[in-house]
Amino acid sequence: MEQIAEIATEIKNKVLYYEVYQNEIAEARYKGCAANIIWCYFGYDEDDMVDCNFICHSTWVDDTQDKEYWYRTSKNTIVAKEVHIDVHGSYELIKNLKNNTLDKDELIQITREYTANIISAAEQYIKIFREYLNNTITEEELIDSVVPLNIEISKWFLKQSDLPIPPKELHDWAHIHTKLSCTIHDFSLFYDKKNLKTWKSENRKWLLQNAIKQYEMELEELKAADKLI
Repeated sequence: MEQIAEIATEIKNKVLYYEVYQNEIAEARYKGCAANIIWCYFGYDEDDMVDCNFICHSTWVDDTQDKEYWYRTSKNTIVAKEVHIDVHGSYELIKNLKNNTLDKDELIQITREYTANIISAAEQYIKIFREYLNNTITEEELIDSVVPLNIEISKWFLKQSDLPIPPKELHDWAHIHTKLSCTIHDFSLFYDKKNLKTWKSENRKWLLQNAIKQYEMELEELKAADKLI
């Protein structure tokens, strides 16, 4: 922890006046000003950084900030060389889960299988929804028709959510699969009988139309990513 404190102090001194801004408005407001809060996150290896599984993080604030708030003490905090460090108690658990992962090829195969199943359900969902848009069926018939698809989508979404953390070389690829699965899972919310009071009919229609646009973009992204595996 003393080494981490030394590194955190060195980083703080280097980045204090870095000219990095999210947009032009932020630049106009903060240009020439020193940072007033700096966090440093630490892991043991590249996998930790890719997975955002950190052993700890340090916090530094200037004298304009409420130091009692930012430097709160708990069983997981350490002060080393006047640096406030929060130790992440879940680090070892997450690391062990990752170490117990599937073989790389097996993970690729299972991920693709789950994604193929949820895409199949999504395509059926879109087909029924377009019948509704074309006034071939009523909204009530649409809601009844998608009941089994809502169950199917939720099943494969949960299965994919339970997959082990991928190795770093599959991190971006797996993230695209997960992102597409989340978008498809949104389909199952808008016309679920439990959620009918959440949105008006026109709002439901608009939400699903936008989710379908997002799905189609992510599907193309997935096709491109899959070619690289």
